[in-house]
Amino acid sequence: MPANQHAPAPTSGQGASMAIEDAIVPARTLRDVPAMPGAFTAFERLRRERVEKIVAWGARGSSSKAPGVFGWLARDLMLRVVVRHLITEKSLDRMYDYRVGWDGRVGETAKTAA
Repeated sequence: MPANQHAPAPTSGQGASMAIEDAIVPARTLRDVPAMPGAFTAFERLRRERVEKIVAWGARGSSSKAPGVFGWLARDLMLRVVVRHLITEKSLDRMYDYRVGWDGRVGETAKTAA
């Protein structure tokens, strides 16, 4: 999956991290899986779910547009409440606390997250 096939929306802030993950995970699969076709199959299997979630999350965020002056005002007032009370480190952990494992072999971690 080259980066251009799953580019996240610019507003998601995930482009660089996805590119880094896309460098580490195939390195692991090429290290651990003997045949190259199998390594790339393992790479896709390990990456697909996370990539699809990030791309969908970015698309949802990019498609929400506030209509007109009233929409901007309502958005700005709501953002104050949301940022102060709902967005916490814990609520963003699933997005920003992701770690690509290097130590485990691909065959051992294929059933879990990359």
